[in-house]
Amino acid sequence: THPVLDYFKVMDQSVVGGELSWRTSVVSLTREAADVSRRNQLDAIVICDRTNAATVLPSNCLVNGIDGMYSRASAEVAWRRRVIDSMGQVWEPFASVRGDVTYYRLKDNAAVLGSFDRLAQDNRTLTRVMPVVGMTYRYPWIAANAYGTTTVEPVVQFIARPNETNVGHIPNEDSQSLVFDDSNLFQVNKFSGWDRVEGGGRLNFGLNLTHRFTNGSSFNVLFGQSRHLFGVNSFSDGALYDASSTGANSGLDKPRSDYVARFQYQLDRNFRFSARGRFDEGSFALQRGELDATGRFGNVALTGTFGYLAAQPVLGYAVPRSAIGAGLSYTMAKNWTVYGAARFAFQRQNLLANSINLLPLEERNKVESLLVGVNYLDDAMQLGFYYSRDFAAEVVTLNNASTTRDVHRFMFRFNLRTIGELTLSQNVSNWFNPPSQ
Repeated sequence: THPVLDYFKVMDQSVVGGELSWRTSVVSLTREAADVSRRNQLDAIVICDRTNAATVLPSNCLVNGIDGMYSRASAEVAWRRRVIDSMGQVWEPFASVRGDVTYYRLKDNAAVLGSFDRLAQDNRTLTRVMPVVGMTYRYPWIAANAYGTTTVEPVVQFIARPNETNVGHIPNEDSQSLVFDDSNLFQVNKFSGWDRVEGGGRLNFGLNLTHRFTNGSSFNVLFGQSRHLFGVNSFSDGALYDASSTGANSGLDKPRSDYVARFQYQLDRNFRFSARGRFDEGSFALQRGELDATGRFGNVALTGTFGYLAAQPVLGYAVPRSAIGAGLSYTMAKNWTVYGAARFAFQRQNLLANSINLLPLEERNKVESLLVGVNYLDDAMQLGFYYSRDFAAEVVTLNNASTTRDVHRFMFRFNLRTIGELTLSQNVSNWFNPPSQ
């Protein structure tokens, strides 16, 4: 990965009575070999082997990263205003326009990814523009009693914009980790990165309830849903053209989304617990669930998490996944923090399973990852260095025999709060042991 530059700025003075901001992102990377994975590990006939280009087809492969070179520059200008009327209703009109320029060149004239006809066979430069207008409406109702203050707030958000363009023509490198939950229910663009941008009309709505106790503790509950109104749904139709199928099995890939919910309890500044979930809009079956607890004891902070994710067959995950994680950080001096984290999988997919070796598709009770790092943070800048190890996370083939190996990665992050961020990441798995279990 080459340097990644991000910049965000909010104007000090108001514009047309509202807030004007802009953000930019510039990224460039090179990859020696395409990162592809199978949609169906147990299919005896349909395989996906990047060393055999004839098997790398859209019908059976997901492209997690192209080979060759990829560069993108993006900029977005956004405006929003908040108006409170005499009844206490809150109206928030907003508008934005975003532009992207992407250049990429597949390795060896698309020798491996040539079957993905939306990707250029040579080099290509693409542009994209996305204008957005919308309105967020809130009507908070506040009641005080002997136990504290309760706020009940219905929220409705309407968004209008044209269809997403160049889906599949622009490689998707940074928007694959799509998670639909309470945190982005009212986000204008629910994709996590810049390579995909949500298009079409959408209505987001929910109910937010907060109670603050007299002793300083509080709890919050949110429940909501999203509906696609018009145009092309980027999460269903868009997933058909995206080489990584981002949007499929997301809960947004239908006219009425899955329901999302959250419960959060804050004891004080040091202790917090939250639970969130996504539930099928028809059967109300749990599709994604998370539990999260955080505690701070002086210079030591502890976190614990549990996550569950239902099967996502279109994305190659045929079995449900569940894991528990723990993290510890220690502030060893002013502005300096060291930390470590680990994740243990109760249930995950066996990357080596196929119809020939007859290995079980499901693995249980495996250490999944470790992370250590050191971080410096003050009012002006952040500086961090991290090392991660993902166990048995990559399949390699030697002498016609497949095995797994651990993925080792170093990452460096430098952030100047008033200028932007620089991130460098390097996969160094080849520095360590050769492929092994």
